[in-house]
Amino acid sequence: MITNVIPKIDDRQDRFIDLIEIKDLLVRERYYRDTANWAGLRKCYHPNATKTVVNISWYNGDIDGFVSGSEETSARGVQGSHGITPVEIHFNSRRDKAVSESSGELRIGVVIEDGSYTLTSYVRFISRLERDDNRWYMLSFEAIYDNDKLVADFPSNKMPSTGPLPGSRKSYGITSWVLGLSNLTINQDLPGTDRPESVKETMERHFGWLDD
Repeated sequence: MITNVIPKIDDRQDRFIDLIEIKDLLVRERYYRDTANWAGLRKCYHPNATKTVVNISWYNGDIDGFVSGSEETSARGVQGSHGITPVEIHFNSRRDKAVSESSGELRIGVVIEDGSYTLTSYVRFISRLERDDNRWYMLSFEAIYDNDKLVADFPSNKMPSTGPLPGSRKSYGITSWVLGLSNLTINQDLPGTDRPESVKETMERHFGWLDD
């Protein structure tokens, strides 16, 4: 006979606390990045940098390199604003590892050919997290790109005379072009909804780690 097992109240409360702590951590990580709080950003990730990875449009490496690279790009005037909404948090059976799925966006104000524009990139943020000494840390931060757009800040602004090359990625071609104008090298093989197999591989890799 199959019976429904109702989790104990204490276990449900502990899981709820874990959810709140992880979602708070994910939001703070992006806020610290946007406000140039580099020390706060670093503390969101595991103290052992060799356990960490950040893989986004312009960077692929550990958290220490991401912090220093973010400082450098910020000093050059490449500054963005991130929105993040954590949606799903998946735990392993011991609830000391987790994978998070969040919806998000990146907004960057840019000047191109004397016109002011806003770039918006729509993404899904995927992270691995680990509990160490009763505290949650991020181990990774990766993006699955969906689509992007460039909008003039004023109706009188004309769209730039140049743009993404034909054949650019549909999921982040405009983002790649705009960041390239700031001499950032953009990986053209990132996970994106224009390549469904890349999304599947990314999620399988994360859930494989969770079940390990």
